[in-house]
Amino acid sequence: MDLTVVADDGRATTLEALRRGRPAVVDFWTTRCGRCPACLSKLNAMAKEESEVAFLAVCLDAPATAAPELEKTSSASWEAMTHAFADLETKEKFKAHWGFKYVPYVVVVDKHGSTFFHGSGAGLEPETIRAALASCDKENSTRPNLAFDHDDDF
Repeated sequence: MDLTVVADDGRATTLEALRRGRPAVVDFWTTRCGRCPACLSKLNAMAKEESEVAFLAVCLDAPATAAPELEKTSSASWEAMTHAFADLETKEKFKAHWGFKYVPYVVVVDKHGSTFFHGSGAGLEPETIRAALASCDKENSTRPNLAFDHDDDF
């Protein structure tokens, strides 16, 4: 899924470009989400350890609204992740593509950009992401049976 997002430096880019041919863990979140900071913090800690994986934080709020909030509250806390923002149209396309209605929502893609698995980021443990990344790194691998809990709509 190669939709245009706005990088944290204000330039238009795509998730594919931000991923740069690496497997990726993409966290979709909003500034209004009470559960999102915990998920972002866990993924940020993993990003510090996993240099071969792109960790992308895509805020689903309008960049003009979200960027100041991110800067004010947490940009230093999630410095190991690459940040981007999605406008309303792109947000709706992401939601339709992966079928999500709540945040935080995490998507793992392999190095070819194929969706490996996706689901709620609330309560997500690093071991679950590591298992998925290990499985998607193997040639001709099958998707692991990793269950995600569902959360409230946003």
